[in-house]
Amino acid sequence: MFPGPVFYSELRTLARRRRFYALRFGFGLLLLYFVVQTYSSLRWMLSRYPNSSASTIELTVSETALLGTSLFSTVFWLQSIAVLFLTPALLAGAIAEDRQRRVLLYLLTSPLNAAEIVLGKVAARLFNVVVIVASCFPIISLALLFGGIDPMDLLLSYAGTFSTIYFLAGVSIAVSTMTAKPREAILRTYFWELVWLGWPVLDTMLTKGPARFFPSYRIIAPYLSWLTDSSPTGLIFTNAFGGNYLEPVLWMMGLQVLYGSIFLLWATLRLRPIEQGARILFRATIEPQSPVARRLWGRKPCSDRPMIWKECTGAPISRNLLSTILAGLLVLVALGGLGYLAVRVGGPAMEEVWSFGYGEGPNNARDDLNAAVRILTAVLYVLLLFMLAGVAGTSFTSEREKDTWISLLASPLEGNEIVAGKFLGSIWRVRYVLGLLVAVWVFGVVCGAVHPLAFLLIVFLTALDVAFVSAMGCYVSLRMTSSARAIAVTIGIGLFLKGGYLFCCVPLFRGESAIILAGATPFIVTFATATHAQVSDFFLNRQQNTTDWTAVVCVCIMAHSYLLFVLAKELPKRFEVEADRPDRVTSLAWLALDKWEGDGRPPTWKPDL
Repeated sequence: MFPGPVFYSELRTLARRRRFYALRFGFGLLLLYFVVQTYSSLRWMLSRYPNSSASTIELTVSETALLGTSLFSTVFWLQSIAVLFLTPALLAGAIAEDRQRRVLLYLLTSPLNAAEIVLGKVAARLFNVVVIVASCFPIISLALLFGGIDPMDLLLSYAGTFSTIYFLAGVSIAVSTMTAKPREAILRTYFWELVWLGWPVLDTMLTKGPARFFPSYRIIAPYLSWLTDSSPTGLIFTNAFGGNYLEPVLWMMGLQVLYGSIFLLWATLRLRPIEQGARILFRATIEPQSPVARRLWGRKPCSDRPMIWKECTGAPISRNLLSTILAGLLVLVALGGLGYLAVRVGGPAMEEVWSFGYGEGPNNARDDLNAAVRILTAVLYVLLLFMLAGVAGTSFTSEREKDTWISLLASPLEGNEIVAGKFLGSIWRVRYVLGLLVAVWVFGVVCGAVHPLAFLLIVFLTALDVAFVSAMGCYVSLRMTSSARAIAVTIGIGLFLKGGYLFCCVPLFRGESAIILAGATPFIVTFATATHAQVSDFFLNRQQNTTDWTAVVCVCIMAHSYLLFVLAKELPKRFEVEADRPDRVTSLAWLALDKWEGDGRPPTWKPDL
């Protein structure tokens, strides 16, 4: 009977974990920071108007209403981002964790039915998400006292938030039901969430682009609109906020509740059959070593560097026909949209280059292409760092979870070889996103929208940043025992180092120099994607702004080079410690010291190999 013992057990277990205390505390601090910054920004904005009362303590009625509206908007967007990030992280591992720990079999042999197991886990984990959302209620109540908030907007925003939570919970538990490991479940859920949020963008590009010429697309377009209408980004791209937004929002919430209920029902009905080895559409079992798994193409023969061969020569595996077809369709749709964008925006830029040459004549089309390149750079660069952090964060923890850690240590491979293989393997796994990013830059250079010097700079910065994030993820993975925790720590550190520190430094930084942006590499790389005119102006007009940005790039390169050097020195040492061979590091250091002195004396004791 719901909620049942699973609900109470999950609730007690989750409540006692320290990470949830830290999560609530961190979100509260972040919420307080944005509230203070919203008030400070409003006072600064009002101070620019001569008739405002910003110079005094009291605010007028209209200014107070504007403050209430600003607080409501800030809190709404902050809690929406938290919901999109936290719901899959908390729920995607619900079933997969018990399956990995071999606990799910005992639950299924108990008198509990599948509904009590699935719904109990979902309800207990959703409670933590609701607590995060409820922590925003005091700020919203304060904003209501200030005025400027339509009660209907408030009601619809929270109704849409909870329907989105319900939909993501259904998707997460459905993915967790048919996934063997929590790490894979979390990553797959984030992938499908990204598809769900990004589909309205692709649908808009296809509808206004080449898809309108294909009759088959016009046939399935009404059915695809049901997916577009269920996404929050669909409200933006259908201009729902421009007029009567009540009907689109209600339709979105209805679709989310419907889809979430379908996913929950599917997970409940298929939990026992899947665990018993029943087929999932075209798939035989959920185990990673399924006999129906097939490599899409052959693998290269092993070289004299087996660890690098293991990590960097893998071929994509098709575990079931349905996922292969869906992945292929998504790749074709994405490449088709990018190809259409390249022809639509790059064609006029190439005509300007053909007519006037590089850096000469009017630059209207090339400026438009440069703006598109910068937008794609920002999106792909952030996606690259997130994927790299997730892959590198599981480089060593995956060996422990697959019970291959002892076998790896028992091999004749040296620690440096294993670390180098994991480091290069993390970069190899994100090669497609990295190649697409470089292809966008090369296309911009060919079309005259990006200066060649700017291209060399952003390639160097990207290579340095990718190496740093990969090394950081490998180091964190060595220190952690579970992949989920390693992913969370790696992404958290990356978010802080790549721009999150600005939340702490900006209120305390009173100067006008841009040196504070030296760690925000996504912003620096996006900004450095400069045109011919901007590069010429940079070298010809040397002003304070030019000096500041030169210092930003130099500090960024020096800081990342130093951190990468430190991680490169510490990674092999940490590996030996985790391998329970700490004496080996000391003995090898003494041996190297004796050889460096050149006195010919053998070491007093040999390294324990």
